[in-house]
Amino acid sequence: MTGNPKAPAADFATWQAMRSDALLELALAAGLPSTPNQDRTDLLHALLEHRLGNGGTVHAEGVLDVLPDGFAFLRTPQLAYAVDPADVYVSTSQVRCLDLRPGHRLRGPVRPPRRGERFFALVNIEQVNGQPAESWRGVVPFASRTALLPTERLRLDHEDATVDLRAIDLLSPWGMGQRVLVTAPPAWPRAGLLARIATAVARNHAGMRLVVCLLDQRPEDTTAVQRALAHVPHCEVLTTTFDEPPARHVALAEIVTAACQREVEAGLDVVLVFDSLTALSRASHLVTPPSGRLLCAGLDAAAVQRGKRLFASARACEEGGSLTVIATVASGADSPIDAAIAAEFQHRGNSEVVIDPGLVAASIDPPLDVLRTATRPEDEIDPPAVRATRLRWRQELAPLSPQERLARVLAALPQS
Repeated sequence: MTGNPKAPAADFATWQAMRSDALLELALAAGLPSTPNQDRTDLLHALLEHRLGNGGTVHAEGVLDVLPDGFAFLRTPQLAYAVDPADVYVSTSQVRCLDLRPGHRLRGPVRPPRRGERFFALVNIEQVNGQPAESWRGVVPFASRTALLPTERLRLDHEDATVDLRAIDLLSPWGMGQRVLVTAPPAWPRAGLLARIATAVARNHAGMRLVVCLLDQRPEDTTAVQRALAHVPHCEVLTTTFDEPPARHVALAEIVTAACQREVEAGLDVVLVFDSLTALSRASHLVTPPSGRLLCAGLDAAAVQRGKRLFASARACEEGGSLTVIATVASGADSPIDAAIAAEFQHRGNSEVVIDPGLVAASIDPPLDVLRTATRPEDEIDPPAVRATRLRWRQELAPLSPQERLARVLAALPQS
């Protein structure tokens, strides 16, 4: 990716997300001297100095991450919010002046480090979550907002929808602000279903903010999801792979949760697709100080708290905006730890999608557990007559085998 280095403005986050070879190509095109194996940070410093020296401006944009010692930096979604030596520093005075919190998306001009400094720094804050910085004061914090039951339908069915999406839309209707728990065997390909859900939401609800966060994944699976959702507007795909340390999984989950909450404070409707609560709880167990209480052998009771905070964030807010959380958990039939984690989240949501291990073993697709895939009656957004019809239908399906139930449901699906 190249550009005219003498242009009046540049995006520092775009530079930061570029590989070293692309940065070197950009520096050579600008006529900057280079040395073999030049450090990325040095290349960024040279490009920034060159741009500013030619009368241009460079803007940085990223999500605020406040460290325990009070320092704050902008993390970029292109790097999945990972710590980078070129992250832009935000001063404590800037954070306090606007009462900023972790997860705020900031934009402003950036300057190179001065003598004795180590980091690029934000000169001033022009925008907070897309709004002028001055207008952000007085916004009701997410934790203080009134949580309501979902009232506006979130639809998955569309003309190109797969059978599993149509079945989920029929069996467990969702609303904006829903808390959905997807229970599936550990080896079942959850990422593919989540990518299809994100695509369906984008098609049916244009302009809705989508965040897909996948923890502890195989590298090839992250690539597949990123490419499947590359065309989806307003969608971020943030991933970690299984070779990364547990602290990295926890850090990504926490900053993603905070960023989604700040978007809701800005009045947006946000959908967070998260895989998985099991991976987050296992990682939390390794980085959280022991509480002295165990859920089972090998799992501290405090390890599930981060996952509970993430899952509990789902809500429709009376003051505006909503956060829908669609999170997965491993069914844990063969693992006492997975079973204990799953038990902590069962019935915490107001909608569940359950993948039947028996149907998975029989290679039946989609392997939905028809009776357990449902939305709680008091949370359903369908009219009472539709609810009564669905209840009678479930009573008719109850005596049948799982395969027969699924066949009846698939036969009842509306045709595209």
